Formats: sequence, structure tokens, C-alpha cells
Amino acid sequence: MTSSRATAERLLVPTLPVSPEVSNQEVLARFISQPDLQSLPVVQDGIPLGLLNRYAFTDMMSRPYSPELAGKRYCSQFMERDCLVVDQNLTIHALSERVVESDPRHILHGFILTRGGRYIGMGSGHDLIREITQMQLAAARYANPLTQLPGNVPIQDHLNSR
Repeated sequence: MTSSRATAERLLVPTLPVSPEVSNQEVLARFISQPDLQSLPVVQDGIPLGLLNRYAFTDMMSRPYSPELAGKRYCSQFMERDCLVVDQNLTIHALSERVVESDPRHILHGFILTRGGRYIGMGSGHDLIREITQMQLAAARYANPLTQLPGNVPIQDHLNSR
């Protein structure tokens, strides 16, 4: 696959989602047990419904009386419904445009990846930036220094893909 056709699937991080009926206590326990988990997708019957962001959620649950008042409630009451959901086949370039044009929080919270509208995992803004940087470095590495046009390697890659 050439870098110009790289898709969002490259950024896929399999993340076990929660159902909307899971309690906030269970979500908090999951965030505590998985310190690297930035966002938790809320999915019902394979359809993504929203995201629970670690920092917003733990901030809400750390307020006085919140564990007692909200702990047994469904996590869907506190999920972010306006999250970025993209198909795995979206190109990295198109994905970066969508992220830049959307709310800046999507870079921090990440985005949900789907296949045919069904949840398959998460992607992060950090991984997206890393992938774009690697693509730019590869393009610059093989560019003709005089014309800045693609050199032999990208041309050969493109021919091989055809």
C-alpha cells in the first residue's frame, strides 16, 4: 500500500467498548485499571453511540458526592455523543482534514473507527500526527532534490500497486 492510499485502519487500536447500561462505577474502575486508556467507546449492538473521556469522566466522578449520586447510573448519561466516527477505509489525508475541521477535542479524545458502520476500535490524534509525519518524511526522502517531484522509489511503488 502506498503512503498516498494509507487508510485510517493503520491507526486502529482494538479497545473493548462498554455498553450504555454499564454503571459509572464500572467505567471508573476500568479507567483506574487501564492507565493508558484515554477514551472509552460506548457501543450498543456494534453501533457506536459515544465516548467517555478519561479526564472529563474522572473529574466528574471526583467531585463531592458524585460517586454516591452518579456511581450506579448508566454511563450513557455522561458520554460525549458528538464524537468523531470514521470508516476504516478513509484515507489518512481525508481523516486529518476531518480532524482539523472538527472540534479540537477530537485530537485529544481520539476517534472511533468503524467497518460498514460497525465498531472495530479506536484511533488517537497522537497516532494520526505520527503517521502523517512519517508519510511526509518518506515523501521528502524519495523526492528529487532539484525538482521536489517524486523520485524512483515512489514511482516504482505506484507502478507496482497498479
